[in-house]
Amino acid sequence: TGAQGQAVVSTQSTGSDELGTLQKQIRAALNVQTEKKAKADREELLASGTVKKRGKKDVTKVAEDITNTLQRNTELLAAMVRQQEETVKNLATSSTEVDEVDREYRTL
Repeated sequence: TGAQGQAVVSTQSTGSDELGTLQKQIRAALNVQTEKKAKADREELLASGTVKKRGKKDVTKVAEDITNTLQRNTELLAAMVRQQEETVKNLATSSTEVDEVDREYRTL
């Protein structure tokens, strides 16, 4: 009946809230990971006093590591976006189904 429809809508709302919380936690974890890597790279660059004291190969290696880290983060974010798109599609489908069930119960 109407109470069941409301329970389904409430459950969907809770799921949507949980999804938002998880997304925030994932973004925060990625930011922390990126910041730690950047800090470690900076410290490594500054460890010898100046960049000039380091060989070109060392600087190139650090730059390559930074690029690889950024690429991995980009891939992770792209995967998250794809997953979120699928979640949004599922929520939209669920909402439509809940609306249909609600209409059916109202006509009974």
